[in-house]
Amino acid sequence: FLQVKGNGKKYLVVSACIILFLYAALRAHNLQPDIPVYVGYYNKYSKLSFEKIMSFFDSDHKDPFYYVFAWFFSRIFPDVQWWLAFVALAYIVAAGVLIYKESENPVLSFLAFLALGYFEFSLSGLRQTLALSLTMLSFFGIKKKNWKLFLVLVLLASLFHRSALIFLIVYPIAHTKLGK
Repeated sequence: FLQVKGNGKKYLVVSACIILFLYAALRAHNLQPDIPVYVGYYNKYSKLSFEKIMSFFDSDHKDPFYYVFAWFFSRIFPDVQWWLAFVALAYIVAAGVLIYKESENPVLSFLAFLALGYFEFSLSGLRQTLALSLTMLSFFGIKKKNWKLFLVLVLLASLFHRSALIFLIVYPIAHTKLGK
């Protein structure tokens, strides 16, 4: 009943991704608990010099690469709304590609994506969202048995949020033959 085939699948996934992207990219800054904090950091850190932002690597900042990456982004797009749109785009594209390529029932997949709170969480935790985007794409490294692709994507994800490193255990588990 909810099956979509052929070009219908492509149109459904693209349409759903556009709607979710617009929702996430154009959201207000005060709808989620962490966003005002991230917005404050973005605005504050965008005014720092290159030397000062690079000193984050020598400090107690949690996941400094995220802030340095955002700082570089702020050189091109000073308005924080563009940053929120970029994070949303990264996440929605990764989810859309995964659903399009792997789901036999994209309607059900998008419903699960929404119902399980994965989309809602992406509206709040920006560091985690960027890390999740890359770990979602690392699935293709597992599927194609390309450990280099998997490793690169997970290590990149860990630059945004260290918790992505836990995903490293997935590759060997996925390729372990379980028997008696």
